[in-house]
Amino acid sequence: MTPAPFMPLSEELSRYQEIYRAPDGTLVRFALSYVEQVKAKIASGEDGYSIVDLYLLNPTLDWRDASYILWTVFALCCIRFAVSGLMTPAWKKRFSVFKFIAGKLGCVKRGKLCKFAENFWYALWHSTSLVWGASLLIEEAGTAEEPGWSRMMFEQPDGRWFWIATAAEHSQGSVGWPLLLPSAPMRFYYLTQIAFWTSCLLFLRFETRRSDFIVFIIHHVATIGLVAFSYASSYWRVGLVILVLHDWVDVLLYWSKCLQYSYIRPVVTDCSFVLFVISYLVARLLLFPFYCVWPTIDSSYTSRITNGRIENHYSYPGGVLLPIFLSVLVALHVYWFGLIIRMVAKVLNDRRQGATEMSGDIRSDEESDSAESSSEEKRKGE
Repeated sequence: MTPAPFMPLSEELSRYQEIYRAPDGTLVRFALSYVEQVKAKIASGEDGYSIVDLYLLNPTLDWRDASYILWTVFALCCIRFAVSGLMTPAWKKRFSVFKFIAGKLGCVKRGKLCKFAENFWYALWHSTSLVWGASLLIEEAGTAEEPGWSRMMFEQPDGRWFWIATAAEHSQGSVGWPLLLPSAPMRFYYLTQIAFWTSCLLFLRFETRRSDFIVFIIHHVATIGLVAFSYASSYWRVGLVILVLHDWVDVLLYWSKCLQYSYIRPVVTDCSFVLFVISYLVARLLLFPFYCVWPTIDSSYTSRITNGRIENHYSYPGGVLLPIFLSVLVALHVYWFGLIIRMVAKVLNDRRQGATEMSGDIRSDEESDSAESSSEEKRKGE
């Protein structure tokens, strides 16, 4: 069975279910009449309804969600400050757990202690997030006899299972988009993701300042917007797949950078970097557009599986915003993949000239490695 929802759907909302049979025989369960009723109430000027209600369709939304996010942002910022520290010149000399442990073990190259601590934080987070997200996908898969949406998604990868409920999910109370019911673990995962990326945005000015600082601001804002929007508008299924695909790549990225800043043999760093490049190409430029982006752009399947009930999904909440958000992410991925290719070319050129290890991040830092080394030597002298 699929996991039990966080809360049962009320009898009033359950009556909005519509069932169609797609040309391939699939039973398609939607709750589109609920959206249409909300639109009608907004158009008639009924008290308590506004355009905002079209983007707050998740039936489990609660003011306590905002409270949880705020407290988690505060907790994550405090934890990061304690274990990783700040990368500003005034704070680089101060104590942090990661820098203390790495310094005691003597496993980090001179002048790279702060960068190691910064990347180690991200490596731990994305590893945790990947395991968490993958376990939720497995839970949502159900069984062969009573499959959940994530199992059906791989059997029919046209995007339909991001929106419709399987028979097992229907027995749990979900009647299809937008009245999809996330489980309690799914809600905590999603709200924690919003909190984490908000903390990253707040912390950005205290990280190592690089030439693509503005691009990172755009990335963080787009990520927060996409995650929050997909949760509030009941697009959390496609959101979960997107987060898992991104974490897969980020795990390899940040562990590779940690290895690069350590004294581990260059061949290990090279292997991890190759795995990262391959995973980036597969996950972000192939699987992500195919499984997640294209189904939100191509509306032809919507008309097919609803037997013409919906001509296209662009007139529904998120029908335009969701593909825009995802397309922004694709554009950023293409930009960063260009940087990765430049890095590969630079490494190959360095190897031809006799270099024995990777030369570092292609992005320029405002504060050079030598500056960090000088500050370390100064501290030793004191």
